[in-house]
Amino acid sequence: MNGSSASKTPPRCDQAVKRLERAIARLERAAQRDARDDGKVARLESELTQMKTLTLSVTERLDGAIGRIRIALEN
Repeated sequence: MNGSSASKTPPRCDQAVKRLERAIARLERAAQRDARDDGKVARLESELTQMKTLTLSVTERLDGAIGRIRIALEN
């Protein structure tokens, strides 16, 4: 009885090891995707900061132009 039970154990262990290896590979792929996503987030945050700065500059220039037009219309 022990001989047949012992012969079944290695294939079960092999299957478990293969499942574990596949799970580890999935985790590694997920970690790589997360790392790429972190890079995307950093680039997007940088772009957002640049756009906010540009928007502020354009807003100030437009406010100045509107002010000058109002003065010109009043005269």
